[in-house]
Amino acid sequence: MSTCGRMISAGKRRFLVDAREPSLVPDLVDSLRSEFPAWALSVHEDAMSFASAAMTGDMFSDGSPRILVLWDLSEESVKSLEPLLGAKTDDVLVAVQRKSLPKGRLYTRIRSEWESLTLEPLDDRACEAYAAAALKKCGCQFTAEVPGLLVERKGRDLASLRKEARKLSLLGRPVDRDTASRLVRGKPEATVFDLSDAVLRRRWSQSFSMAAALPEGDIIGFLHALQTQCMRLYKAASLKEQGMAPDDVASMLEVPPYIARTKIVPLATQMGRQRILRMLDAVHAADETARISRLPRRILLDALVVKLLRS
Repeated sequence: MSTCGRMISAGKRRFLVDAREPSLVPDLVDSLRSEFPAWALSVHEDAMSFASAAMTGDMFSDGSPRILVLWDLSEESVKSLEPLLGAKTDDVLVAVQRKSLPKGRLYTRIRSEWESLTLEPLDDRACEAYAAAALKKCGCQFTAEVPGLLVERKGRDLASLRKEARKLSLLGRPVDRDTASRLVRGKPEATVFDLSDAVLRRRWSQSFSMAAALPEGDIIGFLHALQTQCMRLYKAASLKEQGMAPDDVASMLEVPPYIARTKIVPLATQMGRQRILRMLDAVHAADETARISRLPRRILLDALVVKLLRS
C-alpha cells in the first residue's frame, strides 16, 4: 500500500502533496483508486469545484467516504480552500501543489493542519524499479535487464517509461534485452538551449532527462545559454509592460515575429520580471559554483539543475 493509502487507513483525511516530481501524480491517483475501490474518486482541475464538492457532499453516495483530488493548487486558488479548514467530513481531500507557493496565512494554516506528503524526483535505481512496476502493471513479462535498458534509453522521464512499457506489452510475449533494444529508441541528443528552455518552464522530468543526455563538458555552455535567455526574457517583459506589441518586441530583440509571439513574450509574461531576475541571480551563483566545485561534473550538473528549477 502507498504511504498515502496507509495514512488514510489510519484515519487521516487531509493531504497537501508537494509534487516535486509531477509525473508521479497520476501514479498516486491510480494507487488510491486501486487501494480503495469501493470509494468514489474524482479529480478536480478547478479549486472552486474541489471545495464545492467537498462542502456539499454527494447525494448519490452510498455512505462510503469519497476521495477528492485537486490536480493543481496554485497561488491564486489557495483562498478557495479556506472554507475547508476545520470542516468535519469523512471524505479524503488531496490537494496537489506543483510548484512552491508563497507562505501566506492560509497556505501556512493548510500546511499546519493537513498531512504533508512529498513526491520526490527518482534517481536511476528508483527509475528502474518504476519501469519494472510499469511493465508488470501492463501484464508484460520481461527479463531482468529490460528495466535498466529503458532507463538507459529514456532517462528519468517517467511518462516516457510508462509509454515504452505499454508499447512492449503489446507484443504479447516475453521481452528480453535484445527485443527491447530494437524497439526502444534512445533519448534525442539534448542541447544547452533545449535544457535551458525546459528549466525556465519548470518542466522537471524533461529537465532531468535532458541533463542526463547532455555532455558533462557543456555545463558552462548551458549556464551561459540560460543567462542569455533570461536577459532576453527580461527585456521582453519590460517592453510588454510598456504596451509594446509582440511584433515590435520581436524587432527590438532581433528575432522572428513568430518566435516572439509564440515563445518569448508568453514565457516572459508567465514568469514576470521578478522571477526572471531571481533566475538570473541563481544562474550567476551556479556559474561560480560550476567553476570552483570539485564534485564530479555529472553530479554537479544534476545538482545545479535542481537548484535552478527551484528558483
